[in-house]
Amino acid sequence: VSPRVHADLDAVGLLQVHPPGEGAVLLLLESQEAARSRGAPVLGRLLAQRGEFWAAAAGREQVDDLVDGALADAGLTAGDVTAVWVSIQRPSAHEAAVDAALGGRFENLRDTTETLGWAPALGPLFGLAAALARGESGDVVLALAVAAGGEVRAAVVAVGEGG
Repeated sequence: VSPRVHADLDAVGLLQVHPPGEGAVLLLLESQEAARSRGAPVLGRLLAQRGEFWAAAAGREQVDDLVDGALADAGLTAGDVTAVWVSIQRPSAHEAAVDAALGGRFENLRDTTETLGWAPALGPLFGLAAALARGESGDVVLALAVAAGGEVRAAVVAVGEGG
């Protein structure tokens, strides 16, 4: 952990509770004002998020509804999205539906599980962390995480302070 990140974690008391370990993802959500008052960079803004549980294999319509709902909550459309980061726990009964729903609508699809692997609790965070780390200021990113057990989450993030 870099000295700057260590200081930020210590400032909010997280080092006393859960010291960061290998492969950890930590996203601190706070207001822009709070981040600026600490002198911390604002990496992005969470514009919207949605979550559902699908007990049976999802159809394309369910994926479309989840993604469209998150985008609508953010006041955006698929055309506003710069990149999509997808985390799918494999094997998944939902994989075909996700591929069908996203493949025809978004050009810049990236699979976080191919490079980062899968951790049930971290799937959504991996996508958001990848989006913030790799995105350019002004990018609008959709992060979608699908667990084999049926938990599905979508988040829309604007990368950068002005995003």
